[in-house]
Amino acid sequence: MFCLAAALFGAMILLPLYWQEVRHQSLIATGLLVAPQGLGGALALPFAGKLSDRLGGGPPALFGVTLCAAATIPFGLIGAHTPILWLSVAMFVRGIGIGFGFMPAMTAAFASLQRSELPDATPQLNVFQRVGGSIGTALLAVVLQRALAGAHTPTAQAAAYGTAFWASAALAALAIIPCILLVRAERAARAATAAQLASPTTSSQRRPRRERRAGGRHRRGHRVTPVRSTWSSGVASEAAPGKVRSS
Repeated sequence: MFCLAAALFGAMILLPLYWQEVRHQSLIATGLLVAPQGLGGALALPFAGKLSDRLGGGPPALFGVTLCAAATIPFGLIGAHTPILWLSVAMFVRGIGIGFGFMPAMTAAFASLQRSELPDATPQLNVFQRVGGSIGTALLAVVLQRALAGAHTPTAQAAAYGTAFWASAALAALAIIPCILLVRAERAARAATAAQLASPTTSSQRRPRRERRAGGRHRRGHRVTPVRSTWSSGVASEAAPGKVRSS
């Protein structure tokens, strides 16, 4: 969660600054220009949930982080007059990567916990997410500040933002490693579960228990009936002489 948050949320500080500092857009226009990334994430979330139910959280998270890293590469080539449509399409694709990358990883993290561990794990995961996003944002801000030193023209400023976006792409590529580990861990868990269910020792151990239970119920049924018949016959044998005596 730490690496994912640093990679996915750290770059969100760069786009608004680029639109305002290099392209001289207003606040409202900047908010509208970064909207395609949110739309891509909102579109990807339902599909990411369905894939997580079928395949687990590892494969969708790996696909999302890889797509996010690939969609960040065009921003490394950004210029002072890059078409807005091209940047909007790249932001939309990056938003899809964020939707596929972050939510399945959270789902897989919670699915690997016991019910008693959820109250403690929830705040810890949130802390890792917040700290990772903060460190990623601070790291990219430092890279951007150093790249902007001595950049006085829009072209030089755009090149400085391109350097910061390359660092963001490197963070996203670094987040691929824990996703691969997550995929391997889920495969190992599924293989262990399948082997446990398919093992003949488990079924052979369960079968005698059922047979012993059924045999115990059968024997108890046979025991009760003779006791009742003996008791009733004894009462009958004791009552019969009484009637003879009274008569």
